[in-house]
Amino acid sequence: MTEKEAIIILAYYNDWRMGEDIEMPSPKLLTKAINIIIYEYYKKTTNKHMETTIKNELIATMLLKVIEENELSQDSAEETTWKIGYKEACDMMIEFLNELK
Repeated sequence: MTEKEAIIILAYYNDWRMGEDIEMPSPKLLTKAINIIIYEYYKKTTNKHMETTIKNELIATMLLKVIEENELSQDSAEETTWKIGYKEACDMMIEFLNELK
């Protein structure tokens, strides 16, 4: 069952619940539709969370590198990071990650 099919089944079930003169979908079908929606939601939110976590870890690593190289406080390191620009920050992250290999 696809996510779209699961949504259609749940919409049909909701119509039945709201009093439409239609046959109730089977509990087995409803369970499968609910499980599909939960699974798809979990996949989407987990991937986003992992993406955000990875980005945050890279930014933190980059800030530490800036602090070490320039002997700065963390506040001034964040300011320096914004000033150096996106491309330079990415280059610095790539360089640092290559050093870790």
